[in-house]
Amino acid sequence: MVLDDGFIRDMDKSRYTKVMTPKVSGAMNLYKCSTALHLDFFVMFSSIASLVGNRGQANYIAANSFLDEFSHAVRLTGFPAITINWGVLAETGIAARNTEVSDLLAKEGVFGLTNDEALSAMDKLIVLNKPQIGVLNVDWHTWNKADPHRKHFSRLMELTRDGSKKDDLNTKAINLAESLTNMPNEEKLKYIETVLQETVAKILKLTPNKIDINQDIGTFGIDSLMFMELALTVKDTFGITVTTIELMKEPIITDFSKTVLDKIFALYGMVDHINEAS
Repeated sequence: MVLDDGFIRDMDKSRYTKVMTPKVSGAMNLYKCSTALHLDFFVMFSSIASLVGNRGQANYIAANSFLDEFSHAVRLTGFPAITINWGVLAETGIAARNTEVSDLLAKEGVFGLTNDEALSAMDKLIVLNKPQIGVLNVDWHTWNKADPHRKHFSRLMELTRDGSKKDDLNTKAINLAESLTNMPNEEKLKYIETVLQETVAKILKLTPNKIDINQDIGTFGIDSLMFMELALTVKDTFGITVTTIELMKEPIITDFSKTVLDKIFALYGMVDHINEAS
C-alpha cells in the first residue's frame, strides 16, 4: 500500500504514478504470469475508498478502482478474478500502525475488522465467486452525518437515508448554540476562537499558546488529513458541517470563527446578535 494524499488541485502525474503503479503493475504482472496456470481463484485487495470515496485520496481511489474494473473485465474471459473492497483492518496495515488514522476513521463511523473476521469473510467470498464485493464495518448513520453531502450518493442511498432534521442535531451542539445566543457580543467569537485554537493545538500535539489565532494554520504544518480531522471535530463540537475547502480558504482562526458562528445561527434558526450592533 502506497499513499501520497493531497487535494486534486495539488496532484500531478508523478503523484498518481507513485500510488497507482504498485496496484496496477502488480495486478497486470500477476495476471500475465497466471493466465496459463488454470487457477481456482485470483484475489485482489482493493479498498472501501473506491466504493465510497475519500477526500484527499483521488490517486489512491483511482488505483483501487483499476483493480475493481480489472476484475470485471478479465471475468469476461473466464479468468477467476475476485476483488475485495476492504474496510479498515484493525490488526494489520496502516490503521493498526497509526492510531491517528484509525481514530479519524472511527469518527466517520468506519471501524476495524480483526484478521480472523477478514479471513473468514474471504473464505466465504471465494466460494461465492463474485467479481467484486466489499467487506466493511461501517456505522452508516455516523458516516453520513460526518459529511451530509454523502446522502446524495445514489449507490448508498438506502444505507445512509437520513431521519428528521431534529435527529441530526445533537443535544450538546443545540445547548452550545443557545449559550452563544445569551453571551455578550464580544464573547461569542472569543469562545469559538478558543475552541478552535485548542482543537488545532491538539491535532498538532502542541500547547494552545503555541497557536497564533491570527496566523495561517498551514504554517504550523497542518496537512490534508489534519484538515479533515479539524472539520470532523468542528462537526462534533458545534453540530455544523464545514468542508476542508472552507478551512483552506479561511485558514486563520479569527476569520474562520466568524464562518462557524454564522453557520451555527443559520442552522439552529437563531438570531446572530453579532451583526445587530452594526
